[in-house]
Amino acid sequence: MKKTRPDSIANLTVEAGNFAPPPHSQGDKAKTKAFLDFYRVDRYDAITLSSSETSLGMKLWTESKQQGFPIVVANLFTDAKGKKPVFEQFLIKKDHDYRLGVIGFISQVAWANLKDSTCTLTYKSPFEFKKLIHKVAKKTDHLTVLGEFSKAVAESLIHAFPEIDLVVTSANDNNGQSIPVGKSVIVGAQSKGYYGSYVDWNFSRPDTANPFILTTAALDGTHGVDTLVTNLISAANELIKAKKNP
Repeated sequence: MKKTRPDSIANLTVEAGNFAPPPHSQGDKAKTKAFLDFYRVDRYDAITLSSSETSLGMKLWTESKQQGFPIVVANLFTDAKGKKPVFEQFLIKKDHDYRLGVIGFISQVAWANLKDSTCTLTYKSPFEFKKLIHKVAKKTDHLTVLGEFSKAVAESLIHAFPEIDLVVTSANDNNGQSIPVGKSVIVGAQSKGYYGSYVDWNFSRPDTANPFILTTAALDGTHGVDTLVTNLISAANELIKAKKNP
């Protein structure tokens, strides 16, 4: 049974992907690096990879994993039998006596967008992970799933696995929306260009009207927003401008 403690609030901060810009220039690569720095320095709990990230290949992300970038991907493996995951498949965060579970998936759309001819990894559909989803849900009070899922696919996941409490998706058709599906919720969040959207989930009382915060932060220093994300990424934007206008 899910726990309800009216006087306790547990927090979970996640990113569902599509934050990396296309690699058109060194400046764009610098912006991707700045995003990585932001997620690490701001102690995000979990990040997963979507089409923008897979288009850059997998080497960058396996290296980022080694550098402490909190990538969570359940359905990518180094072996054909799917026994050796490339990244952490899930995490369980304990906060205010709550246990918050997160599972990240590379969606079929993101996998199809992989631009890496040397990639020998094995991909499995998120719908093949009934045992993992059940296991994590059984050990936690709240389960969040991350990925680039269209509204239809996100709804299908919830119907297939009713243990899922929240789906955070970076798909375009969900951006900025909160969609209830039975007892679950689909939240759209996407980072691109000169702004970043990310979900800061506050697991609180069941009667809370807005149990999550969908934040849009300016990534361009000219907006004058004095936040960590601005400080880290505005320098990358200035580098891009300098290369375009030498």
